[in-house]
This record gives sequence, C-alpha cells and structure tokens, in this order.
Amino acid sequence: MRLILCRSLIFMIMLIGIAEAEPVNLVSTPWLDQTGEVMFFSWRGDVWKASTVGGVISRVTSDGADERNPVISEDGATLYYASNRTGVNQVYRMDLPTSRPTQLTFHSEGSLPIGISGDGTTVFTSGQRDAWWRWANRFYSISADEPQSGEKQLFNAYGSAASVNPEGTKVLFSREGMSWSRKQYRGSKAGQIWLWDKETNEYTQPLGAEDVDKRYPIWSADGDSFYFASEKDGTRNIWHHDLRSSKNRQLTHFEDDGVISPAISSDGKTMVFRRLFDLYRLDLTKKKPPVVISLEYRGDLFNDDEIERSLSKATDASFNANADTFAFIAGGDVWISDTTLNEPVQVTKTPYFETNIVFDDARDQILFVGEQDGQVDIYRAQRTDNTKPWWRNNDFEISQMTDTIEVESGLSLSPKGNYLSYIRRNNGVWILSLANDNAKSKQVISSWSSVSYDWAPNELWMTYSASDNDFNYDVYVINISDPKIQYNLSKHPDNEFDPKWSPDGRTIAFVGRRVDREYDIFYVPLTRRLDETTNREIKLKEALKNSQSQVDSSSKPEVDNASEKDSKEDQLEYDFENISSRIRKISIPNVTEQQLTWSSDSKTLIFQGEIDETRLWDVARTADEIVDACNRTLSSVPNTLLAYHTFDEGKGATSEDMTGLHHNLEFARASDGGQWKPSWPKSTAPLGTMCPNKCSKRGRCDMGTCKCSGGFGGPDCMGFKCPADCSGHGTCGTSAGGSGAC
Repeated sequence: MRLILCRSLIFMIMLIGIAEAEPVNLVSTPWLDQTGEVMFFSWRGDVWKASTVGGVISRVTSDGADERNPVISEDGATLYYASNRTGVNQVYRMDLPTSRPTQLTFHSEGSLPIGISGDGTTVFTSGQRDAWWRWANRFYSISADEPQSGEKQLFNAYGSAASVNPEGTKVLFSREGMSWSRKQYRGSKAGQIWLWDKETNEYTQPLGAEDVDKRYPIWSADGDSFYFASEKDGTRNIWHHDLRSSKNRQLTHFEDDGVISPAISSDGKTMVFRRLFDLYRLDLTKKKPPVVISLEYRGDLFNDDEIERSLSKATDASFNANADTFAFIAGGDVWISDTTLNEPVQVTKTPYFETNIVFDDARDQILFVGEQDGQVDIYRAQRTDNTKPWWRNNDFEISQMTDTIEVESGLSLSPKGNYLSYIRRNNGVWILSLANDNAKSKQVISSWSSVSYDWAPNELWMTYSASDNDFNYDVYVINISDPKIQYNLSKHPDNEFDPKWSPDGRTIAFVGRRVDREYDIFYVPLTRRLDETTNREIKLKEALKNSQSQVDSSSKPEVDNASEKDSKEDQLEYDFENISSRIRKISIPNVTEQQLTWSSDSKTLIFQGEIDETRLWDVARTADEIVDACNRTLSSVPNTLLAYHTFDEGKGATSEDMTGLHHNLEFARASDGGQWKPSWPKSTAPLGTMCPNKCSKRGRCDMGTCKCSGGFGGPDCMGFKCPADCSGHGTCGTSAGGSGAC
C-alpha cells in the first residue's frame, strides 16, 4: 500500500510539471551574446534569456512596467534595456546575473538602446526628438556607466532599425517602408537602407535606389559586409551584401510570410530572427536552412487581464498658495502634481467619481466631494509624509468630513481660508469651520432653488442669488453670524444672478435682465461715501498717488484719510439700507454678459460674452468711438486701421486681413508639426453695419439703421421730424425756425 501511494505521488508530480510548461511565442527584440549560444529577448513585458537551440526560458527582469530592447555587453556581464516604469521608455543598466538596475537616460521623450561599442564604454540609443522635417527619430550615444551623461547625436537624419559598427564610425539604418500589410510593395515608399560614415559625414545607399523593400541592416563581424531583409524575391528574406564587391547573396527562401527583427552574434557565426510566431536560428558558417527554436516557460502562467486607462482630460483643478503644486480630477480620481516636473501622483483610487476639488494649503489638505455606498459627502485627503512634497508621496490618508443623505457640491474656501462653504441640493448654502476638526456644518442660506454665491473679503457677509416662491431670482447680502440679517440688494421683478464681491470689499457686481431680453452688468457701491464719490475724485486720488515721487518725503502728501480707511475692508461700515437705489448699470448693446470675475485690485470686471471681428488700430480710440463701432461691421477701412479680421472665411487655417496690409492670422501648428484645422461655426455675435454719420450723435445705431432721438429724423438723424411724416404726401424739410416742415 505504501509503495502504490509513492508511485501515485511521483506520477502526479510529473503531470503537474508537464501542465506548467507553456510554449513561448511572439517574442520581440532578440539580442545574442558574443558566441551566439545565449539570446536575450522581450516577452510579456519583461526581458528573458534562453539557449539559441531552444528549451526553457528564464526571467532576467521582473517589473510591473514594460521592458524591452535588451543589449548585452561584449563580455556578457552587463545588460542594457528599456523600461517605461517612469512613464516613457528610458535606458537602464543591470549587472548580470542579477542586480539593482540603474537608470542611465532621463529625456522626457524617452530612449531605446540599439547597440554597444566594442570596448563597452558607449551605448547607442534612439529616441524621438524635436525635428522640423518628417520623422523625429534620431540616433545617439551615451555613457555605458554614468547616469545622465548627456546624449550625443550621431548625425542629424531620421531613421529606424540602426546598426552601429563596434568602433561607432559607421551606421547602417532604415528609412521609409510601408506597413506589413503591404506585402510586395514597390514604389517610392519602399524601405531603404542607408550608410552614414563618420569620417566623411556622407550618406550613401549601398544597395542602390531600387524600389524594392529593404530593411533591418546588421553589420557582419568583419565590418566589410552586412545582412539585411529584402522582398527582392517577393517575400522578405535574409540577404548578405558585400561592400567591397557590391554583390548580394540570398540566405533564406521563405514564401509568403517574411522575416523581422534579425540579430547576430558578435563573432558573426549565428543569426536569430522571427517569422510569424516563432524564432529561427541560422548558422552563418554553413549553407543550411534556418531551424525553429522551440521555447517553453515553466511557472505561473500569469494570464490575468490587464486594464490600461489613458487619461487625456483634467477637471476641477485647484492650486496651492505658491502655485507650484496643484490638485485636479482626472478619470474620476484625485491627482496631485507639481507645475515643473508635471508627473502626477494618484491620490484616490475609488470606484466612484470624485468632484469639486479644493486645495486647502493653509491646513495641508485637499478637500473634495466623494461617494461611498451611494451617499455623496465631503472628504479630505492628507499626505502621510510631511517631510516630502505632496507629489513625492505615494500614500494618502482619506477621511470623511460630512455625513448626510443630501448631495453636496460647489465647494469653496472663504477668502481667509477659515471656512469651507458648499451647497446642499435643494437646501441652500452651508459653511464648515476648518479651524476645528470637530466643528459641525451650519446653514447660512436657506433656499430650495439653485444658488450662486460669493464671500465678502472679511468673511462676515455673503452675497447670493436665489429664487423666491414666484420663481424670481434676486441678489441678496446675508450676515454669516446671524443669517436672519439679510437684505434684498436688487429688488427687481426680472432675474438677477451671479453676484461677485470685489476683493477690496467695497462693491458687488451681478448680471441681470431689466430691459427687454438683454442681460447687462450691474454694480452697487456698499457705502454711501463711495456712491457719492465723483469720477474726478477717483482720478484725483490716482493722480496724487502716481505723483508721490515729486513730493518732499518730509511733507505729508495730500491724501483722503477717509478713503484710506475705507480701503481696509475689515473696517468698512456697510450701508445696506435702500441699497437697491444705488445700483448702476454697465450696458454693452446686444451682448449677453456672464461669468463675472473681479481683478485683484478691484478696478476691472472681467466677463464672458460673444465676440466677432478683431481690429488693430495705430491710434487710441475714445470711449465714444469704441461704443459707437461696437457690434458694427466696417463699411470702409480707415487709414488708422492696421488689421481687420472678420473671421468669415468658413474654411482653412488663415483669417485674411481686410485692410489689404496682409496682416493675416494663421492658426498655430500642432505639436507634431501638422496644421491645426479650426472649425468655422456661424457667428451668433450681433454684428451689423455702420450707421451713416454715426447718427449725428442724435440717435442710436441699430444694425446699420439710425434710431433717432425725439424730434430728430432722417437717415442720419441730422434733420427734424415732420408731423405725421407729411402723411406720405410731401417731403420733410427744415423751417426757418429750425423745426421740421412739410
């Protein structure tokens, strides 16, 4: 009984060993050692080695990244290969049989090893670099031992599949070439083989310019000949070319499917190449056909599916105070990156979509809206190692800040960073004190509607727009400490929204519709003194400030102490009583203004609107001229106009200058050198033609037609109206008294 059990166990072990063997196919980038007995290659994202007669393969590298293009030193002691573990392919050096790899190249566009010098001091590489013509691939040399030694370009010409002689003085390389699907192609795009000579710096085609596909050149051991793959007989086979006699000799005779990726041992006796799924070995010392190399792998099959995501768009970015680090949302997750190296690090890895990111630099945390088990809440992310920058951390602590069934959105830090404000769907605006980790959220604005809001710079007030029960949106100001104290700022039966508090705390601007269907910008001074300040007083203050260098420093400059006090927003005493009576309007005819933003000095309002046509003048335009010409096409071109673009081409990549001065606008070229092709949508900007005589300043120009003010008439409003326009039975003239007369 014991004997039978032992035999069964041995048989089971044998079966398990057989089951673990997996055939190895579709290997790439083979490289042979000096004797041709051992080959290195890339398979399933790692570098492996095996005997060139076949058998079991063994792993050389093991990394989650993709590793390829192995190159072995002449003594077989050092491996060079490419790995994309940093995001792009870089060259690494590793002492065999095993050691920690050392990164040698650091170019942002990556590098691939293609060979090594005979003395082992130089590694030859290829990489995509800036180039103005055709392909960007170039060939370089780097130190075989020293990281970041700096690459040296061998020559300035594009190419692929290069083979450098051991001395580094001659390079064979391929150019052109159609895809594999174009078998037996003949023509100008057929693959070419070129030879560059360092001594003469000349380029030649040793095989001539015949339009037959030729590629994959490899130097022979004597340096006077080379091997290559050619479709001269209709299938890509291995050939030999003697540089002295210029004679070619065919070595393989495959039909239909050809050869790719040939490699040769440095002693020149053995060649390995791939055809279809298999590797082949060719003895170059004998006239025998190549033989298939049967390879197998014993071990874990590691057939787990791998999912690769390519993220091309980021949203909800938020910067730290120094603007050298920013957090953003990409692919539904939170990422962090610096602004110099630009190598993002993933902060969250949840199956849910994070949104509304806020970088709270003062408290060293990132706030965002996340989801767990169907409930949306606010979360914070903190780095685990404060001795390293955010983007050098790999682990982050995620904690929950709110726990409600209502959906939060619209996260915003208060101006001084003491509060986090946010919106709860159909339940107004809430704030959360960030000074206390145990603080509870507090409701400031109660509303069932959508809300747009902005903080006062002193964090004591907030302005917002919300709908009442009659679906009318008004603008309000509300006290943060006591939300019962609030004032209706706009008080108008039409809609007002998007209020913005100026950084100096003295003005609120908003967008509203008060005439017809046109939206305009409105603003209101928050103190009576500011409301009563004349334009001259404002300019006087600015003039005195600009002239301080002319004043004796020992004397006191003429300044408005009250205005200086008002400039400190913390000391402002707001006057909200009857504030709606102080509203002022900024109107740009026929333009819908939205998305208001204040400049940091509170002197400029920036907004989004529709625009068409650009005009460049060589003289300063007055305010009246700008307003009068706004929304009007030009019927004639003044001499003072340097460039005039209407963007009416409808196609192409150039906007013509209508002045005839040829200051055309050409849309930028893409990063790959190709021409960007813009779309030409139909403009919705309300442009018309210029009115005659600018309506004589007695009326308003409306799409090329003068709308004359009361009492004035005529096509340019220069004359006077007649009673009932003479009832159509006469012409209107001017009487001796200057009035209109039939």
